[in-house]
Amino acid sequence: MPLIVFLASLFLAFVFPGVPKGIDFAGGTLVILRSEKPVDAKKIELLLNNSFEFTELSVSSISSPTGHGVTIRFARDNVLSSAVDEIEKAKSLLSASPVQSLEHSRKAVQIASKYVPAKSLPEAPKEAFEEAEKIVFQAREQSTKKLQELIASELGLGMDVAFHRQEVSPTLGQSFFATALSVSIFSVILLVIFVFILYREFVPSLAIVASMVFDVVFALGLMALFKVPLSLSSVPALLMLAGYSIDTDILLTTRVLTRREGTRIERAFDSMKTGMTMTITALGALIIMLVFGYLNQITVLYSIAAVLLFGLLGDPIATWIMNTGILMLYLEGKQKK
Repeated sequence: MPLIVFLASLFLAFVFPGVPKGIDFAGGTLVILRSEKPVDAKKIELLLNNSFEFTELSVSSISSPTGHGVTIRFARDNVLSSAVDEIEKAKSLLSASPVQSLEHSRKAVQIASKYVPAKSLPEAPKEAFEEAEKIVFQAREQSTKKLQELIASELGLGMDVAFHRQEVSPTLGQSFFATALSVSIFSVILLVIFVFILYREFVPSLAIVASMVFDVVFALGLMALFKVPLSLSSVPALLMLAGYSIDTDILLTTRVLTRREGTRIERAFDSMKTGMTMTITALGALIIMLVFGYLNQITVLYSIAAVLLFGLLGDPIATWIMNTGILMLYLEGKQKK
């Protein structure tokens, strides 16, 4: 059973549908809208598609006793991205080819005119570039303002609406992902070293590490299934999960290997009662966190609670079925020798 669950989780996490990357790692823009009035997500999506040139646009809504809200995600605004590309070209050509730099500055202003009124630029390439750069920056601000005003006016929300915008460039997102991956690998290596130093026996140590890997992969599989993104908040949650997994496995392994009262099965059962009490208590707290984060649209709290909840659901399989089975076989083999 554990092997089947592990392979299924592995498929979900890394093959299909795969764990989605959040704004932090993939780059893009996230806009959260909160209102006391109900908001139609489909109407907003249609409105934005007709008014903007967004790629990979997704809109989801939530209604709860605490209020209503909509989450808007898109990979890029093609208009602003094109204007920024032209500005970058103008900057790179300032010294080598001032005439071409001037042309790119003019193109940037022409593209940005979708959000701000078009202006004539100075003939001097450097001055033109500096002016065009300011105009593109203004266009970025105006695009946010236009999005907010469009939603508020078309849906009749008036001033009874609050917006939060988060934007991460793809390059910065890749940097965040590489850093998070490096920290995670280093942390896991330290945990593995700690386990092997603690027990100095290969099979029990390997069983603990295998249980930790199982819990993390199980959580990733459910993250893929329920579309919980991998982000700067979910990565620490996965590391917390790895620590919790090792904690329950150390509880089991220590009681079974070091204690002498009762049979090994009785010692395993006793540790399971303690461990399951810990897990059930943690699950109760996490469910409350999950519901609170979802209803109030606190994405960091929701993400952490979801990841830990997913992992704790898999921990009984990893610890009390897989790890216990390995320990029983290990002790039986030692007894025969």
